[in-house]
Amino acid sequence: MSATQRIKTKGGTEFVLLEAEDYDALLQEIEDLQDIASAAKIMKEEEGKERVPFELLMRLEKEPPIAVWLDYKGMKQVDLVNRTGLSQPYISLLVQGEKKGSLKTYKAIAKALDIDLEDITTYL
Repeated sequence: MSATQRIKTKGGTEFVLLEAEDYDALLQEIEDLQDIASAAKIMKEEEGKERVPFELLMRLEKEPPIAVWLDYKGMKQVDLVNRTGLSQPYISLLVQGEKKGSLKTYKAIAKALDIDLEDITTYL
């Protein structure tokens, strides 16, 4: 940092005179600290929430959501059958995206997969 100069007015107000390069550097440091504080706040708010890989989100855009979540959770269709009480043929149609289910069905599947209902229904 270059030399700075302090100037005091007759009214007692004090100013600091510094080179534009130093001023710009200070502004950049302030912005960086604000970014760090914002990131820390976001991380604290997101603490404890499940994070999913970007690849999963990309798959959800192209594939039936129940199939993607089953794969991500390391589960098989039979696990959904056992956890939801729904029939295997019906589960198969839902997983393949060939049939739409009721809200009650999607709630049961979301619970069985331990995900939010929106994780399935958003991509239908």
